[in-house]
Amino acid sequence: MPELVRLVLLFSLWTLLGHANGECNGVVFENIGCVEQTCGCLVNYIDAPLSGCVKPKEVKTEFKFYRKANKNDPVIVNYRFENISQVPFDNQNPTVIIVHGLNQDTNPPNNMYQAAKDLYLEEDKNDVNVILVDWSDGAKAEISLPVLPIFDYLYYAQAVANIPVVSKQSAFLVKNLHEQKGLDVGNVRLIGHSLGSHVVANINRFLLQYLREYIDELFGITAKVGHSDFYVNDGTTQPNCPLLPPSSIICNHQRSVWLTDVDFSNYGSCQPVAYECESYSDFLEGLCADCDNAKCQLLGYDVQVYNRTTISRSPPEAIRHNLRIKTTGETPFCSNDR
Repeated sequence: MPELVRLVLLFSLWTLLGHANGECNGVVFENIGCVEQTCGCLVNYIDAPLSGCVKPKEVKTEFKFYRKANKNDPVIVNYRFENISQVPFDNQNPTVIIVHGLNQDTNPPNNMYQAAKDLYLEEDKNDVNVILVDWSDGAKAEISLPVLPIFDYLYYAQAVANIPVVSKQSAFLVKNLHEQKGLDVGNVRLIGHSLGSHVVANINRFLLQYLREYIDELFGITAKVGHSDFYVNDGTTQPNCPLLPPSSIICNHQRSVWLTDVDFSNYGSCQPVAYECESYSDFLEGLCADCDNAKCQLLGYDVQVYNRTTISRSPPEAIRHNLRIKTTGETPFCSNDR
């Protein structure tokens, strides 16, 4: 079977190459080599363009390794990979790599990425290698305005420029695990939220020598981007989120993570089925309730699959659909109202 990685991109998919041939038009870093500067128009949440070129900075990324035996006590590998030989890693188990977004980190308590980690490491499931990629050192907006936090997003150009650095560091981590620990890259799942989605997209680019991609996205945009695109509540305003920014932006943006932090197998008939449908209006009118020929999928499918010891039970490769679903605003998000 060809090597396969399920790549989950939460929200928009936008990739930066971060690779150059010949002379480096950016910065050369220890361990990962050249990372190109980011140029062109960067568009933020209120559509203000930021032009010009931004050079990446050194990001002191931490890779936090978890298994059931150390569920609350991670072994941390730094961006130089100095203690990678000491990590609690089992190459017979699936590996899940989770990357946070802008102005976030992976620290407990009350952290949605910790919740995602805990979901994979529940006692009734088989063991999994979970790696939280903490690049909070490079994911901070350059200017902090406590009174008007929305304007932090005007200054995220540096965080965007740091994406290829973190992506390359993460790709080298996977490469080292493959070479030193026998990691099967066909048994890896990458999850990213916000700018973390762009990180995992670039990890995939850097690892093309090892794998071919299957892209399975959960989106908060209306564009058709991937193989299986889930549009939750039309990919716009989410139930129970505030109407005014900045709270509305944060709530809507982070809802995708909470949707994937639910193991729906625990909720009986409450199963969030997304249906292939060209428009949300057709979906609401009940015109798209067909599951024949793989025209529907469960949201959170992979979490349920991870009760097994492999991810080979992935949805059929033929699926390239736009999938619509309506949810409520609280866990487990089930809605019978269409």
